Amino acid sequence: RELKPWLDNIRLRAPRSCVLIVGTHLDEVEDAERPMVDKLLMEVGELAEKYSPKLHIPEVLAVGLMNRLENIGALREAIYNQATSYKGKGSLPVMGQEIPASYFQLNKELEKIQEDVRNGKKEPVMHSEQFKDLVQQLKLPDICSDDELRTATLFLNEVGTILHYDDRSHSLNELYFIDPRWLCDMMSKVVTVHERNPFVKNGILPSSDVPLLFRDTRFPWKYFE
Repeated sequence: RELKPWLDNIRLRAPRSCVLIVGTHLDEVEDAERPMVDKLLMEVGELAEKYSPKLHIPEVLAVGLMNRLENIGALREAIYNQATSYKGKGSLPVMGQEIPASYFQLNKELEKIQEDVRNGKKEPVMHSEQFKDLVQQLKLPDICSDDELRTATLFLNEVGTILHYDDRSHSLNELYFIDPRWLCDMMSKVVTVHERNPFVKNGILPSSDVPLLFRDTRFPWKYFE
């Protein structure tokens, strides 16, 4: 019952994701009770099958992490198998692909900006023109055209350095969220318990109540309409 809401959320927000279900504290289970663990893993496996093909759940296993390491080899192998078999949009394995050095240089620069954001020195959101100016200032040889910039942005998005959505509705694609942690903090103020956000009614947050909810001085009001 506790696992199902997590799988439901992943299925809705990240369909077709690969999920490894791992139980912990196996080393604290007495030998006489191990059959109960096997039964539980079987039941979880049956639950996992119900999410196919919306989710890819190739492994359900238990490991010991507390008093002694147990079954870690199986977990390591499961992670390795899924990582090496993962394919990108071009149906080519992601592992082993060469990444341009300029991507890492841009990534390093953005990490510095993130520190400034968290110290209140810079805003957590960049407009597309600001982001392009940043790239041009770095004079990166592999990121010159708009297509190359889109490819680099996709890489940064996938590794979690920034968040960017290619959604033209309300010009969302024009914004680059430099600090993903900040965006998560902002979203947590909306999607939360009633005691923290009493302004949402039937799934709707009136625009007049937004200033009451977002009091963070880093909130970029110039992008709010």
